[in-house]
Amino acid sequence: MAGYGVSDTDIAKVLDIDAETLRLHYCRAENLYRKATGDGCEAVTAAIFWLKTRARWKETSVHELGGASDLPPLRIERIIIDPRERSVDNDVLASFETR
Repeated sequence: MAGYGVSDTDIAKVLDIDAETLRLHYCRAENLYRKATGDGCEAVTAAIFWLKTRARWKETSVHELGGASDLPPLRIERIIIDPRERSVDNDVLASFETR
């Protein structure tokens, strides 16, 4: 509303808060914006917070799996090998090579 020229007092009436409370929030937002667009160690943290709260940014995690997404895995196999038996290692490796 302030961008359209509505006074602080009128905005406070619409929001049903005191005009001084509104000005306090304006000062905090302006200070955060200055930190977010400035230099220094606080700038990155302030910029991230500003973007999350004002620009609706969010952190996402993307987990990509290979293969067709609608098909179940073909086979899940657990192979336990005794490290003292070296011949078993060769047999297991050979079985993987033939797949």
